[in-house]
Amino acid sequence: LFKEIESVLTKYSNFFIEQCKSFYKNEKIYFYGYSITRLEPGIQLRLHQDIHESKNGEIIKLSHSASLYLNDGYEGGNIVFLNDFKSDEDFPLYEDVLDGFIYDQKKYEMVLFPAELWHATDLLKIGTRDALIFWATTNKEHEFKGFDSDFVWNPL
Repeated sequence: LFKEIESVLTKYSNFFIEQCKSFYKNEKIYFYGYSITRLEPGIQLRLHQDIHESKNGEIIKLSHSASLYLNDGYEGGNIVFLNDFKSDEDFPLYEDVLDGFIYDQKKYEMVLFPAELWHATDLLKIGTRDALIFWATTNKEHEFKGFDSDFVWNPL
């Protein structure tokens, strides 16, 4: 699938990096990777920061993240941000009592944010929500090597 949509992913990953460099006033930002997500009713993404681990166990610090919603016609599934979040459990679900900033992201809108910012989604209630998620790093050696690379990472 990735090879079939490589040109679209390349277009939006380049746009993401251009926006990061412009907004954060830093030329040393490199594209790290992306994910394609689909949420269906009853699903929500758990609270997390964007930290990745390479296949050799190295923790990779990401600098910036973005989400690009690809469709509309759903209810819920909004991105939520928390500033000073602490939890005793790994990857808890977001609940309204946590008083996060819920952003009603629109189709084809890209939202940039620091990778260390805690984020999740609220519960998707109706429909299906598709998104492209992008990550950047300030470490050139972790820059995306392309579709044919043998570099593989594992989410924590």
